[in-house]
Amino acid sequence: MVNSNIFKRVVSSLAIGLLVLLAIFIDNIIFHIFISFVAIAMCIEWYELTIKNNNKKKFLWMILGILYIAAPCVSFSWLIEQKNGQLIILWIILVIAGTDIGGYFFGKTIGGAKLAPRISPNKTWIGLAGGMLIATIVGTIMNIYIAQNIIFMAVFSCLLAVLAQAGDLLESGIKRYFGIKDSGKIIPGHGGILDRVDGFILVAPLVALIIYLYGNIF
Repeated sequence: MVNSNIFKRVVSSLAIGLLVLLAIFIDNIIFHIFISFVAIAMCIEWYELTIKNNNKKKFLWMILGILYIAAPCVSFSWLIEQKNGQLIILWIILVIAGTDIGGYFFGKTIGGAKLAPRISPNKTWIGLAGGMLIATIVGTIMNIYIAQNIIFMAVFSCLLAVLAQAGDLLESGIKRYFGIKDSGKIIPGHGGILDRVDGFILVAPLVALIIYLYGNIF
């Protein structure tokens, strides 16, 4: 059963990865359309997860949902139009993927103290450290193509790994509040769209904000 689930996750990840790469590098218009579809899917899942299950605080969850969905989607749409936008988005995606992969394998292999047992009992501090390590390596490699500032890219990528994990825990906390395991079933082995993009919720807006405030540092 475990091996079957891992196989589904790998196949789904490869398919999604290919689709995302095509959307990023074919044309900016295609990317904007892709982000629009992702936003719509996120809205549907957010409604099913929160508003539909909470009669007393529907307005509050609607406002939170707008912020939760708009922040990363608008950030990505803005980033693609900036200098090296395609490579910046690719770097963000690889950092998030590296964080997830490092967290999973280091956590499963080594174990250790739980990171947030009440919110996500499977995550460990060792897993977070492993994710930070892989993210740092990704940033170091992508430095060749983007920033030409290896220290900045390595450190910033490492910090983004922490932020990505925070986004993951945030979504896990929301699901736990509503007593739901997955936000949806659209992606085999992964659950819903919200389950797959939780790492981007905080990361994409921060990268966009830094570039907006300090110019294109990449």
